[in-house]
Amino acid sequence: RDPSTNTFGDGDLNVADVAVARLYALGLLPPTPAAGPTTFVVSSADPVDALRSGGRDRRSLSFGEAEAGADGLIRVPVEMVSTGDESGLSFSVDWDPTVFRLVETRAGKEAPEGAYLGTNTTNVEKGSIGVLIDAVGRYEAGKRQILTLVFEPAGGAPTGDYPIRLTDTVVPRYVSTPMGAPLFSTFEEGKLSIGSRYR
Repeated sequence: RDPSTNTFGDGDLNVADVAVARLYALGLLPPTPAAGPTTFVVSSADPVDALRSGGRDRRSLSFGEAEAGADGLIRVPVEMVSTGDESGLSFSVDWDPTVFRLVETRAGKEAPEGAYLGTNTTNVEKGSIGVLIDAVGRYEAGKRQILTLVFEPAGGAPTGDYPIRLTDTVVPRYVSTPMGAPLFSTFEEGKLSIGSRYR
């Protein structure tokens, strides 16, 4: 459905359709029935859960080693161990908002050329954002930095370790090929530390 006209579109496929698809993928537009069928169809099996439960590939997303800057900010990389066939990624990031405030989100230095980064920050005050990264090209095989998150620790926060997770809270976890086929991946959580190095 085209949100600008509230119709099912004009049959022309162009860049506007790409923009609208990204808004749906980020959860910034509410789900609506397609032009056909005109009622929601619920599958009895979740192919995404099936992809998370097994597979031969060793693809994974996790948090890399963070850097604490002289400005007091903590820069946390999100990394993917790529097998060389990935193009689109989506996931949510959850953290403790009473201890850390998200200051900035920027594309990683090893994303494919021309990669698009979209974020859904409607729940950022609750400690959760949605992330969408898609590109025409593929990631090169190996460990790749796909995203950098910049946090500001709260003043007077208790010393200790605090979890940071890749979840489905705002945007579902998903990895796909350039043609949109789903790819198996594991998603690993990390820790943010107050009073010691991030690990």
